[in-house]
Amino acid sequence: MSITCKKYQEIMNAPALTLKKSKKIFILLRNPMAERCQAISLHKCPAELPPNTLNGRTIMPMFKRVFCATCAVFLLTSGQLAFAGDANSDIWKAAARGDAAAISGYLDRHGNPSACDRDKVTLLHMAAGSGNAAVADMLIAKGAKTGARDSYGQTPLHVAALAGHAETAKLLISKGAKVDEQDRAGHTPLHFAAMRGRTEVASLLLAKGAKVNAQNKDGLAPLHFAAYEGHAETAKLLLAKGANASVKTRDGITPLYVAEQRGASDIAAMLRAKGAKK
Repeated sequence: MSITCKKYQEIMNAPALTLKKSKKIFILLRNPMAERCQAISLHKCPAELPPNTLNGRTIMPMFKRVFCATCAVFLLTSGQLAFAGDANSDIWKAAARGDAAAISGYLDRHGNPSACDRDKVTLLHMAAGSGNAAVADMLIAKGAKTGARDSYGQTPLHVAALAGHAETAKLLISKGAKVDEQDRAGHTPLHFAAMRGRTEVASLLLAKGAKVNAQNKDGLAPLHFAAYEGHAETAKLLLAKGANASVKTRDGITPLYVAEQRGASDIAAMLRAKGAKK
C-alpha cells in the first residue's frame, strides 16, 4: 500500500466526514506527489499505481502527472466536498450540487460570483463539475470569468471536460472559454476528455477548434491517454479528426506502444491501420 493510501485511510477512519476531514483529503490528493487517484470516491482508497515501467521503458511518471492534476477534480465533481473557508462552505456545496435557487439567492445578496477558495477554485469550477449549465450561466452573467484558473492552472472548461458535461462545456465555450487553454502541466481540456473517454465532449472541443495533437510538457497527446485508458471510441474520433497516430513523447513513446502494453488491442489495430509505428 502506498503512503498516500495509508494517509487516506487514516483520515477516512475518523468518526465522521467533517468539512475538516474533506479539506484534508482534498489537500492530500491535490499534492503533486500524490499517488494515482483515478476513479476515486470518498469511500474507497485510491488505486495503486501500475508498474513504473512497461517492458523496461519508463512511462508512468508521465501519466502520473495528469492523474495527480485531476485528483482534486474527481473530488470536486463528486459534489460531496466543500473546500472553501467554513464561512462560505454552504455556497460552495450549492454550486457543487447545482442548486440554482441557492446560487440565485447568494447573487441577489450581492455575493461575489468570482469567489474562490485558497486553491483558487471558483464557484464556476464547482458548477462546471456539477454539470449544471443554468448555474454556470447565472454566475457568468454576474461576472464570473470563464478563464479563471485554479492553483493547478485548470479552468472550468477543464473540469467540465473531465466530468463529461457537454452542455456545460458548450456554454463555457460560447461565453469565451479557450478550448486549448493549458494547465500548469500542459494539459488542455481535450487531454482530460480523452483520458476519461468523454467522446461527446471531445467531439465538441474539436468542432470548436481544439488542437487534436496538443502535447503536454511530457509530450503526451490526447491519443496517448485514450490508448492508455482503452477508450476506443475516443481514439477513433481523434484519429478521424487528424490525430498523429505516431506522435511521440519527449521519451519517444507512441500511442501504439502504450496501447500494446496496456492490452488495448482494438486501439492498437486502429493505430496500425493508420500506419502507426512504435
